Amino acid sequence: GVAAVVDTEGKRINFKGGGGVGAADLALATATEATVFSGKTFYAGESKELRTGTALSQAVSVTANNIPPGVTAYNQAGQVITGNGSGVFKYMKISLTFRESNVGDSNIYSTDFKILAAIFEVGTGGGDGYHTMNKGFTWASGIPDGSIIGDQTQMAICARSFTRTSSAYVGVIATKINDNQIKVECASASSTGGSAYFGAALYIFGV
Repeated sequence: GVAAVVDTEGKRINFKGGGGVGAADLALATATEATVFSGKTFYAGESKELRTGTALSQAVSVTANNIPPGVTAYNQAGQVITGNGSGVFKYMKISLTFRESNVGDSNIYSTDFKILAAIFEVGTGGGDGYHTMNKGFTWASGIPDGSIIGDQTQMAICARSFTRTSSAYVGVIATKINDNQIKVECASASSTGGSAYFGAALYIFGV
């Protein structure tokens, strides 16, 4: 091997006997402070001075649970981590069906994530009626239509017949009772002039 003297005060490396890596060889090294992990030292470039990396010197919040599953990234320590997606945006879909006879029925749906928003997706009612986001009924007075977002805790929706002879409807209220649970209740219904059928999907979103 080639003997060398390391000048720790001057941060230089000096090779004895003219051997080892010369200035021309060091100039071929392309590493820079910005591409070497923070705190790690190296030699590169025309100078023989010891240099210190600065890459990832600022704090980062990358963890396995906040990047998508299978995606890799570097954490603050310069380690390669693989995402598991446990903190990435999630959703749950719940299919709902109610008729007039279900008034008063309710279910509580639990999630394994923090609920940020929820929305009803309505479908075709079939027969002589259809679903509508326009509740327009006293039973839902003051409750927002069709969505829960931000600080909202309730939403209402109904399935209504719009034929000339029928004013039947089924009304449903969804209530966010905590960060991980939503209660869905068949709150009101009318069979005047016919029957109404409520079929919809409830989408719950969160992290």
